[in-house]
Amino acid sequence: MTAVRRLAGRRPWILALLGYVLVVGVLLGPRIGPDRTVVPVDVIEAVQPYASASDGEIYNHLPSDAPLQFYPWMKFLDAELDRGHIPQWNPYILGGVPVTPNGFMSPYYPGFWLTRVLNAFDAYDAFVLVHLVLGAIGCYALARRLGARPLPAWIAGNLAFAALMWTHWSLHLVHLVGMAWLPLVLAAAHAAITRPTASRAVALGLTFGLWWLGANPQFSYFGTLALGVFVLGLLAIRLAGRDRIRNSIVAVAGGLVGGALLASPVLYPTATIAPDILRDREPVAAMAASHLPLEDFALLAVPEARGSATEGHLYRPYPEGALRLESPFVGVTTLVLVALAFVRRGRPERWLLLVMGAGIVLLAFTSWPHHLLHGLLPGYDRFRGSSRWLSVLPAVLVPLAALGLDRVGMLGRAARISALAAAAGAALAAALVVGDAARDPEAPHRFFAVVGVAAVVPAVLAGGAVFLARRRVTLAVAVVALAVAGEVVFHLPRWYPTLSQSESYPDVAVSRLAAANGGRVVRVGPYSQIPAFAADIPMAYGIADVHGWAVLFPRHTDRYLRLIDDYGTFARETNTAPPLRDPASATSALLDALDARTIVSDLPVDQPELASFGLLDAGPPAVYARPSPGPVAVVPSARPATPESVWESVADPTWDPSGSAAVVGLDAAIDGGPGTVRVEADTVDHQRYRVSAPAGGFLRVSGAWHPGWSARVDGQSVEVHRADGMFRGVALAPGDRRVEFRFENPQEMTGRAIGAAALTSMLLALLVPRATRSMRAERS
Repeated sequence: MTAVRRLAGRRPWILALLGYVLVVGVLLGPRIGPDRTVVPVDVIEAVQPYASASDGEIYNHLPSDAPLQFYPWMKFLDAELDRGHIPQWNPYILGGVPVTPNGFMSPYYPGFWLTRVLNAFDAYDAFVLVHLVLGAIGCYALARRLGARPLPAWIAGNLAFAALMWTHWSLHLVHLVGMAWLPLVLAAAHAAITRPTASRAVALGLTFGLWWLGANPQFSYFGTLALGVFVLGLLAIRLAGRDRIRNSIVAVAGGLVGGALLASPVLYPTATIAPDILRDREPVAAMAASHLPLEDFALLAVPEARGSATEGHLYRPYPEGALRLESPFVGVTTLVLVALAFVRRGRPERWLLLVMGAGIVLLAFTSWPHHLLHGLLPGYDRFRGSSRWLSVLPAVLVPLAALGLDRVGMLGRAARISALAAAAGAALAAALVVGDAARDPEAPHRFFAVVGVAAVVPAVLAGGAVFLARRRVTLAVAVVALAVAGEVVFHLPRWYPTLSQSESYPDVAVSRLAAANGGRVVRVGPYSQIPAFAADIPMAYGIADVHGWAVLFPRHTDRYLRLIDDYGTFARETNTAPPLRDPASATSALLDALDARTIVSDLPVDQPELASFGLLDAGPPAVYARPSPGPVAVVPSARPATPESVWESVADPTWDPSGSAAVVGLDAAIDGGPGTVRVEADTVDHQRYRVSAPAGGFLRVSGAWHPGWSARVDGQSVEVHRADGMFRGVALAPGDRRVEFRFENPQEMTGRAIGAAALTSMLLALLVPRATRSMRAERS
């Protein structure tokens, strides 16, 4: 007990951290135990081939990106880290794409290194748990920086677990990183400004750098804009108080610049990728028209006013209104406690946070500010979804709630009135929601009764605690803690499923046959974002895919696939290529160059266009074997082409990919002959082939071209050419050759060097002052 008291006095943040781990561990423990996972893998049972064996019950269909995209990328990283290296190329989707950036995971962020010691499911579960705790400890740290005492800061910090924007997005890993680090970065910035030292500047740099290394760019971009407002506001407050701010400016600027440099392995490739992807810019409507409707303002106090996906109540106006992950709810108790933070004089930072919170709500619920910001702020036109501004809201309101709780024993009549008003507002919102549902005979009345109670009870407890505080401060704090616990217990665990790891991504006919065939999978059927054996699910099985779900969809891949079946702007709007709508497209020679060997069809098996292929399984879905020349081939004839004329050659209906190639940058035409290729090594970013080409030719690989690919023929470096619009290859002289390809993303490698230099500089900035102080102490 004495040790605990000493720890609580000297290092209270350690106890706070352990407390948050305990809370999340108890609540999510049953969902992440042995052979359990919070990854909502039951969502894939909505599509074939899993739907046929499913009971049709899906616990929570909203975080569908987790099993469809995030987990397959995690599984890919798991396999590559087990091989002992950080992958730079992903060959499994769209002919191959760079790993960094990708929008789903970052191999340079330490959180993803959990896959080195845990299997992909356990690493996923641990990642979610760790970052929920990180968000809470960040709110605690910011509250402490603002002057709250440890216990009130810790109690209020638990409200981060009830903030539904964070909970709802927590299964989207890089999105969770973007939200969880923000309050800690704000706390580090506050420390660097108010007490500028080298160590505090380094702390800011480390937190800012780690944040940007692992976060989804949109969430970290919004958070950085909020950080900028916070920093400028703090500097203005210090300037108004006639404090010297030169050292503060140096410390915060140095920390932010150092952090940006530390994140260079991700930031630099991200900054340079725009010319190569479809969605490099967004129209202003992508932001202005994507805010929450004003009627959703009730969700601040009643988060399930429109129903609940986890409870199976899809109330009006589903799916358009409530089929979203964005929620302004930060806890009813938070709303009551925030009101208490302003009833007495205190630090002016609280007003800064209040203004920031109001601005965030304005951005999330209105359209007009985005027209201004779209043209004013660099980078604002890269994103869509203005309601995602709500990801910043818990980081500013939860610390304010801690300040309110910290004042609960010093409040007078004004405080009681404020608390009563806030509690009454929340209770009124709940009453209106429940009353409206009660008048609707089709509404789930029992569900809305529970929703109403869940909103009213914490409002009554938190509001009543203020009146108890007049005589019994300890009891009042305990009542608030009870309200906080009730909200966390009610909202946090309900979002996550309890599913079996061993029964997830089962071995089905499609996966077995595609793995046996090798090559890539191609789909045939109606246009759909989630067709049978949906992209990127094959990645979880180690199977390559003609299609793929990619936020950074490559331009050249889109152009090539539209020559097979012109789907228009589908990929730009949805980040994925749809199935081939016309089954005759499955015979396209362009698919030969892509080494498509397995056809997955949502159409009936009697399609005459598919009859020439061998039916492997009648499904659903139907699976066909498609003949293919293989992953690499010696093309006898190659002709020089420009970046535009190459597309004319590929679009020619008479083009035979086994006989000719149009090659950008080729000095002279190649007239060779046929040849044979034997694969000696084939990993994600390294291939080695033994080639026999008696008359010479052009060796074309079915993987996508990228300037990061290099090649050696018989040990000599040669140029890697872009062939037939999207592929890579090298010219071959007659004879037997050994050809080797390697991939290193040049922007990523430059970013590595910059990041390593930044980290070294930060460590030196910490060590040099300590060494100097030690030398001075020895001399004295």
